[in-house]
Amino acid sequence: MFSLKNKSLLSRIVLNQTDYTRQRYTWSEETRTWKLLTFVPNEYCDKYGLCGTNGNCDSTQLPACQCLKGFKPKSPGGWSSGDWSQGCVRNKPLNCQAGDGFIQFGTLKLPDATHSWVNKTMSLKECRGKCLQNCSCMAYTSLDIRGRGSGCVIWFGDLVDIRQFQFGGQDLFIRMSALELGYGKKQVVIIVISVMLTGMVVIGLLCYIWIKRRRKQGGGENEEMELPIFDLTTIVKATDNFSSDNMLGQGGFGPVYKIMFGKVGVMSF
Repeated sequence: MFSLKNKSLLSRIVLNQTDYTRQRYTWSEETRTWKLLTFVPNEYCDKYGLCGTNGNCDSTQLPACQCLKGFKPKSPGGWSSGDWSQGCVRNKPLNCQAGDGFIQFGTLKLPDATHSWVNKTMSLKECRGKCLQNCSCMAYTSLDIRGRGSGCVIWFGDLVDIRQFQFGGQDLFIRMSALELGYGKKQVVIIVISVMLTGMVVIGLLCYIWIKRRRKQGGGENEEMELPIFDLTTIVKATDNFSSDNMLGQGGFGPVYKIMFGKVGVMSF
């Protein structure tokens, strides 16, 4: 409890349940009026939960309430008219089994810790692993930011009362689906490239086999078409000096003779 040092000074506090404000007034004998001494919150973004769930209040922006990256207004109409009470929802739903990841947000006032879990000894890497093991975990960060940081804080469910600072604040790692992070697109690209490379290798191998077979077939035909070459003396002897008994008929290029060779056999000429 607090009390006034100067008890002759009149002071009163006014609590406004509608806009969650607190004003403290003091009585001025000179003006015979109540003068505002302090006002809480001091800034617009100090109002609790102003931007709803998964919203981020930044007093340097207009409007002050912005959905976190990876989220969109739950009620676009209400959001555009300045009613941010319904907050934001994810662009792409989480899929715990498909390899969710995290986006790092910096210089933040951390969310309401009502639904959170704390461990003083974990490292930030261990904290990340702990969060991934629980599909209800939505965000994590270091408990103690001094030095390299230590300890672990993880949040469950929607994130409420986040504020963006220009300086200071803390890092917060918010869970996102693999599709939001682009993991799915990368996997598709890798698969497409792999299929294309495999196809090119298969086509190249088939072309190589086809060319090799063609060469073998071509070589066989050439060998079959090769004919023995004889000089005139040998031909005269084989046809018995072009005897009519060995003539088989008449062709376009002249008479055709049957010739006899011991090992070669019967041939026409």
